Amino acid sequence: MNAYIYKGGIYCSNCAEEIMKDLDKKAWEGKIPVARIPKNPSDTHNVDSENYPAGPYNESDEEGDSPQHCAECGIFFENQLTSEGEEYVIEAVREDREKREKGKKSNPVVREWEKYYDYLDFDRNEEEGS
Repeated sequence: MNAYIYKGGIYCSNCAEEIMKDLDKKAWEGKIPVARIPKNPSDTHNVDSENYPAGPYNESDEEGDSPQHCAECGIFFENQLTSEGEEYVIEAVREDREKREKGKKSNPVVREWEKYYDYLDFDRNEEEGS
């Protein structure tokens, strides 16, 4: 899934396009400097992501220390995980399962991670270690 970087956040294509349209409109109306709008937005090497969304990048190919979601709409990018990221997800799923066992409401985001990262060993004994 393609992603864009803007002001330190990660955005899906749909949300990034809305941000770009808004920035383009503001530049056209003279509300922001035209210089902030890149001449070629797809040239990611020349786009300042603090001023305009840079991308697209294939976020599902990128490893992260946690699952990545769009900063605007929350869509899950289904990114790969580092070993730290895998441990993070395992712990989150274990905690969510404990909640469910106690009759508490499950976290739908963690359930999505559990489904997507089903190759992880959520049931291993914590004392066995990584």
